[in-house]
Amino acid sequence: MRIIQLLFFLFTLFSCNNKETSVTKDSNPENNSTIEQAQKAEVEAHFYPEKDLEFKFISPEEIDKINKQVLEKNIKMPEDIIKFHRPKNNQSEGNYSYTITRKIDDKLRIELTLVEDGLMDDSVKSRKSIYTMNMKGNKLIVIALKEQYKCYRDRGHEHWSPELCL
Repeated sequence: MRIIQLLFFLFTLFSCNNKETSVTKDSNPENNSTIEQAQKAEVEAHFYPEKDLEFKFISPEEIDKINKQVLEKNIKMPEDIIKFHRPKNNQSEGNYSYTITRKIDDKLRIELTLVEDGLMDDSVKSRKSIYTMNMKGNKLIVIALKEQYKCYRDRGHEHWSPELCL
């Protein structure tokens, strides 16, 4: 009897842990937007695992413009793509900093983070841009770009946020 109870318990335990969920289109358009939001969140969680931070995602049209310019200029290095798209401000005064860090999670995907602090702007103090790049054939392309901002005092939030400053 104990063996049967144990087997029943194990069967119940394993069947609860192996539930699959599926997403399907609903005939109600309001429900579809919720489904699409859930799908977008799943993709974002895959490409952007930072769970505590929110970002402003740059449009695919803007990313296409960046990739077109990279091809036209024949830019090959990831850091050079960032330096071309967001050049260092050599005219700035004071405590301006321009820092690029690199993270490679596999041989095909590169994530570069550019943090600019002390921007010459009356409201935006800092900007963090995270570029995700991948090889397409023998060319390096930007596949995603997201940003966060910090504002000067009394010009909005003073922490990293996707919200633009006042």
